[in-house]
Amino acid sequence: MGWLGAVVCVALVATGRADTAAPAAETKKPVVCTIQGNDCVGPAKDLRRASDIYWKGVKLRAKDLAQAYQDFTEAAKLVPGNLDYASARELARIELAQQHIDAGNRLMADGHQPEAAAEFRAALELDASNSFTQQRLTDAQGDAPPGLRMVARSDPVDLQPRAGPADVHYRGDSRGLYQIIARSFGLGVSFDTSFTPRPVRFDVEGVPFARALELADMVSKSFWVPLSENEFLVAADTTENHHQLDRMSLRSFYVPGASTPQELNDIVGTLRGVFDIRLVTANPGKNLITVRAARATLDAATRFLEQLAQGAPQGVLLDVQLFEIDYMLMRNLGMQLPLQYNIINLSQISTLLGSQSNLQTLINQLIASGGINQANSSTLQSLLSQLQSSELSTLLSVPFFTFGGGITLTGVTVPPATANFNFNSSDIKTLDRMQLRAQQGKPASLMLGTRYPILNASFAPIYNTPAIAQSVQNNSYVAPFPSVSYEDLGIMAKVTPTVHGESDVTLDLETQVRALTGQSSNGVPVISQRSYKSTITVKNGETALVVGYINKTEELSLAGMPGLGEIPGVGLAVADQNKNAQDDELLLVITPHILDVPAEESQAVWLPAAK
Repeated sequence: MGWLGAVVCVALVATGRADTAAPAAETKKPVVCTIQGNDCVGPAKDLRRASDIYWKGVKLRAKDLAQAYQDFTEAAKLVPGNLDYASARELARIELAQQHIDAGNRLMADGHQPEAAAEFRAALELDASNSFTQQRLTDAQGDAPPGLRMVARSDPVDLQPRAGPADVHYRGDSRGLYQIIARSFGLGVSFDTSFTPRPVRFDVEGVPFARALELADMVSKSFWVPLSENEFLVAADTTENHHQLDRMSLRSFYVPGASTPQELNDIVGTLRGVFDIRLVTANPGKNLITVRAARATLDAATRFLEQLAQGAPQGVLLDVQLFEIDYMLMRNLGMQLPLQYNIINLSQISTLLGSQSNLQTLINQLIASGGINQANSSTLQSLLSQLQSSELSTLLSVPFFTFGGGITLTGVTVPPATANFNFNSSDIKTLDRMQLRAQQGKPASLMLGTRYPILNASFAPIYNTPAIAQSVQNNSYVAPFPSVSYEDLGIMAKVTPTVHGESDVTLDLETQVRALTGQSSNGVPVISQRSYKSTITVKNGETALVVGYINKTEELSLAGMPGLGEIPGVGLAVADQNKNAQDDELLLVITPHILDVPAEESQAVWLPAAK
């Protein structure tokens, strides 16, 4: 930004709120400010007003976040170049949107869909790009994505009997029974060559047409099929006649939830096994299933597919939270007393002084006579080393005390003692939270951590070559970029949700925890890895602890006088205690929320009776 110089920004000031609005004829002049660093320097009146509004919003933030957001917005409009105002406005906007989302979720859980939809709309006004809020608004409005759809249909002709029940009293053969029933409901009847009349006795009152024909089929061992809207055919109840005379219906269904050909094949296998439908095909390219069967069987299969589509949720929302707590303690307390002493016989001090005097006299004589010069300066260095390493210099460099007298006069050195009072403590708490949506039976992966670079190879030029030397000399040499590989460090999880009914969710979990160990092999850092794989089942909205990792390290060292240093309390006066403690805790919890659960209860599906 420095090379751009001073940037001049112009912002139109909003008219303010209704209660403090200026008259319509009055127009405020635009605020002109010059950005210098992070501040916008402009008219003092507008800057002072923006500052007052900003601090008012800061005070209201904890009590009335919505009003604080309006204050931050107005302050940012007055002074567009102030980064503090803009940052406060964006943070308040995000937090206010999250409050509306949380309120909408609570209202949805209590069954108040209209109020929840209003909360989600308010959140979208603050954050229009939030896909999760858009989905929740769709759920609250009841506009769920379309499920199973019938795209093609071909059914046989339906009979149109006269409405109302009828009384049938008949004694004779079964052919006459069908004729009486047909006349009673205004229809005609024909008989197949396979039909064999048999004596029957039939007495019913107040039965509809479908029930009358059903009873006639039972007593005559026959079945009927419609020929037109006003006539039907009766034939003997045999498998061959059913294959020849049963009117087949054809229906094609579009299955939007099937993402793989195997899912369509599973549905086809279910229709063949449960409903005994042979003519059923799947078109994986268009997600179509075409079924051809008798109408009664096809009606039951249709109802089954509808319930199957309604029972499959659109997905599962996974609320993932990662808690990390790091605690470190370093403590160094106590006295560090000297444990080594030097004892010297002081009766020899005159001898030591005499020897040092002789050495000094000898040095002076050598210098005066020219015996010491640059050629033989090593002689002087040897004499000085002898003087500095004398016992007297060692004795006089530290304090000492004496005891005895005469030839037994002895000196004992007293080294210095050190007192340590050092205490360091740190406590770090971290919370990472994210929400991701996973499809039914589809894996969802997440990674929380960092990518650690590991140097594989580096390049160094040979500087003694003329070309390289010339490049270095004229500052045109560019060092090659080293070869680096990256390793993922942190926690990685792979979750595959499976919904059972409306309340249970099974989670197939695969997790890894990878971290640096602080050690290296041939210059390459050693990475620790802990893996976890299992399957758990929880209720909808129930929180499950997936990973719990605790690492605790404690080191205690004691340096001082043996025995006395181990006495509690007293030991601090004669020993140095050093304690290092470190606690690391890592928790990963997942809360699944089933999306688009069908509200209606399942209904029974009745198959036609076996012939």
